[in-house]
Amino acid sequence: MWKISPEQNISKWIDEVNSLAEKIDYKEALQIDRDHFYTGIVMQDPEGTVVAACIVYRNPAMQVCGQQALSFGNVLVIHESGILDDLISYVKKIAAGLDIDQVIGPLNGSTWNSYRIAVSGEGRKYFLDLDHPAYYGKLFEDVRGLKVINKYFSTIDYDLNPLAEPYQNALSFFSEKGIVIRDFLTDSYETELKKIYLVCEQAFRESPFYTPVTFEVFKEKYIPIKPYLDPELILMAYKGSELVGFIFGIRDLCNRDAKGVIVKTMARKPGTGIRGLGMHMSAYYHYNVAKSGYQYMIHAFMAEDNLSRAIAEKFNGKILKTYHLYAINS
Repeated sequence: MWKISPEQNISKWIDEVNSLAEKIDYKEALQIDRDHFYTGIVMQDPEGTVVAACIVYRNPAMQVCGQQALSFGNVLVIHESGILDDLISYVKKIAAGLDIDQVIGPLNGSTWNSYRIAVSGEGRKYFLDLDHPAYYGKLFEDVRGLKVINKYFSTIDYDLNPLAEPYQNALSFFSEKGIVIRDFLTDSYETELKKIYLVCEQAFRESPFYTPVTFEVFKEKYIPIKPYLDPELILMAYKGSELVGFIFGIRDLCNRDAKGVIVKTMARKPGTGIRGLGMHMSAYYHYNVAKSGYQYMIHAFMAEDNLSRAIAEKFNGKILKTYHLYAINS
């Protein structure tokens, strides 16, 4: 019934699937990790109309359970049951041909790119959220050949109030530990970003599916949001001249009715021996954001077992959206 074929030329793949991306309003799927591209897949109906497509990535650093893994991403699919099942089956055949058992997705080459699918709260979009069609969640959950390998959450505190006691505790903690807090210096954008990169590189090294990237690649990820950054929403924690932790926030530009902030990333440099830094950074950040007139705070894309989620819940964060990452059943 369906014609499924590989396309190993990136430009040709984009040309073939562009009309589908426009039809389902998901142009973000055309942003491809060219460094890890292995092959594109295109699926057509009997009349030759493209009904689904994806990219298969082969990232040498991507491992699952200590084994080399493929990933599939950039998924485009119409709202019709059964089609995604066949697309996933074809991905599985490609993996079998490479003698690779582990395949995960949606993951566009590495976790520095877009990955995961929203499976609840699809109607509530925030700035920098995943941009896939709302019906994707149910389509992925219904695919027989997929199993959930990781869960992620975004939480929201709808009632942002300055909490004086945790804030004062944070100030005492910083004084005792010799921690100095300051804002992001936008005039030294690249230098500041390099410091954040070095902390991320160490803090996330043990995270599932992590693969290293160069600073140049990392920097490229932040160029599109540079015009929207507010230095007061980026907390930098120093001990001496060393950045030991940070909170990277940005205003929720998708909401014109209320003033909200999104915590995109929070990280602490491992090996510093400063226990409690994350909790006290959050208390300090929460207080100052609330004092600045922000009405809500979203902590985005936290792993199920992530300390950041525990911190968000401590400050009244409720689950806003749930995301799943899948593995193809071997």
